[in-house]
Amino acid sequence: MSSTRFNSFSIVLLLLFFSYSTLIYSVSSESNHKYNAPIINIDFLEGHTIDMETTISGEILYADNINSVSWELVDSSGSRGFFDITDDLLFRSSGGANISNFQINIDPYSIGPCSCLIVVSLTIEGGEPIIFSRSIFIESPSFPDWIAGPTLKIHNTPNSWASGVVEIFGISSTYSGNDAELYFSITNSTGVNCLDEEIEDFTSVEHERIYEILWSSGTFSTNISFSHLEDGPYQLTMFSNDTQTGLFADDCIPIKVDNTEPDVIINGKNTVFESGDLLYFDGSSTTDFPWGIEGMTYVWSVSRISDLSIENIIVFSGQSPLSPGIQSNYSGIYQVSLNVVDRAGNRGSDTFSFEIINMQPEARLLINSEEVSNGNELQMDKNSTISIDASLSYDTENDQETLRYIWRINNVPLYEGISREIYWPDTDSDRFLLSLEVVDDDSETSIISVLVVDSENTSSPIFTIILFFSAAVFLSYAANKHRNTDTQSDIPKWT
Repeated sequence: MSSTRFNSFSIVLLLLFFSYSTLIYSVSSESNHKYNAPIINIDFLEGHTIDMETTISGEILYADNINSVSWELVDSSGSRGFFDITDDLLFRSSGGANISNFQINIDPYSIGPCSCLIVVSLTIEGGEPIIFSRSIFIESPSFPDWIAGPTLKIHNTPNSWASGVVEIFGISSTYSGNDAELYFSITNSTGVNCLDEEIEDFTSVEHERIYEILWSSGTFSTNISFSHLEDGPYQLTMFSNDTQTGLFADDCIPIKVDNTEPDVIINGKNTVFESGDLLYFDGSSTTDFPWGIEGMTYVWSVSRISDLSIENIIVFSGQSPLSPGIQSNYSGIYQVSLNVVDRAGNRGSDTFSFEIINMQPEARLLINSEEVSNGNELQMDKNSTISIDASLSYDTENDQETLRYIWRINNVPLYEGISREIYWPDTDSDRFLLSLEVVDDDSETSIISVLVVDSENTSSPIFTIILFFSAAVFLSYAANKHRNTDTQSDIPKWT
């Protein structure tokens, strides 16, 4: 076939080509080009034929941080030539973007007839290799009877993950320009690479015809189902058959099939006491047989459950199976959820309920700088001031600063604060009951009571017992009321 097959119509197609390229890149929402991956273009149509020495021009858009660039001519037998063109790149700037130009020289006399792929590869700092392919048919005057078979290249990344139905895309061209028939075969693999076996006749291999194919200028995309397969390594082999010549081409990529969601397990404590410490939950017992847990994404969420609603506290995602630190300074019932997404996109989940238990405060009382115990009887001068101090009372670190100190005389709340001086109640009685109630932010209470007696009089033991009993009943009622109401106290406060 002569190159004259491509006349003025070819020129039109060449112009159209510049608006189209096969791209392998990542797109950023930022307009700044520095976030764009390099894009490879060549001024050569998919499936074009040459019969004379030809120079093919190409360019790399966003050519920043390029380590190396090479091109290779490949057919079914392997490489027909490899060329490193890193040092031959010509750099220029256009519209603020760096562009590098290169050339590919092909001589049919030295190469011979070939149904080949031009494969351009580049590497960048810290990134995966970027590969660009085009089909080319090379005629050689030395082989006038040569019959060209089709080309085929799968563009999916080798060792990619497959779950359910996967879109497979690539290029395939025939010498005649007609669309080829495509077939595929999925076989077990012992490793992550395709077996290097030459297939002489694809009809001898178990295969399936692909009927639903989207073709565009030699590029194709189709969907292949892996949902019926058990998890494990496989190889996907595709065949391109030229019905006019009966010749075929094949290509293979290894595939990791993962149709099973991860088995998610949360480990942690069901109950903890309220404190200022951080709580952690562990999802490292999660499994994803047979692939293991490396590279999975963990999405943690923690909610506080009340009588009326569920309050989301934290949502966190990352590749660590350890949860973020959860504050334990508020008592209540909580639920932690873990969603795990494996590398194939399968999602598994688990939920775990736990309770943060409030610690009851401990009331401690100093009178005139001396600590007293619950139920003590103190003899004091009726005409002197009395120093009362609750500063030795304590709770967990997170509640200490918010404690309330309520003082009662004869069961009547009179003051709120941590310490002060008081006087003998304005009464003719020669004794009174002094009580301290310490309340935390969960309305849990602790109460201590002492009987203060005029030092010039003695008390009746029976009277003292009755007074403490009645006080105990009243204060128990008062404490229960604290737990069941949420109103601001009108007790006078002091600093």
